[in-house]
Formats: sequence, structure tokens, C-alpha cells
Amino acid sequence: MPHQIYRSLRIPVDPLLVEKDFKQIAEYLHQVVTICLDVQKERGKLLKYFNEGLENNIENLRAGVEKFATSFEMPGF
Repeated sequence: MPHQIYRSLRIPVDPLLVEKDFKQIAEYLHQVVTICLDVQKERGKLLKYFNEGLENNIENLRAGVEKFATSFEMPGF
């Protein structure tokens, strides 16, 4: 994962995160960019139309990210 992306995400360095986890995070970032580009092609550049298209396309990604995130312990929960 490029250093700039890692720093901007502010992911805590957790001993439970291993290389495959960072690869999965990178895959999610790639999916986000791909979805956004597809929505922009389909709906245009106006934010109003982009947001409408995004709502329809992001659900599967959201479910995957939530499942991945819940596999890690969260202090205080």
C-alpha cells in the first residue's frame, strides 16, 4: 500500500493487521475508485446525480467492508 494512502487513512498500527489485511484494504480502495468512475460516466459530474448513482452501487461494498472491519476487536465495545 502506498505510504501516502496509509498515512491519510490513519489506520492504527495494530499487531493484528497483517499483509493480507492491507491488501484487502487496498482492494476496497480500488473498488471505491472503480465504482466512482462508473457512476460518474453514467450520471455525469454534478454532485446531485453522482450521489444518487452512488447510493445504488455502494451497498455490496459497504457490506464487505463492515464484515471485514468486524473481524477486528474494537477497544471499549
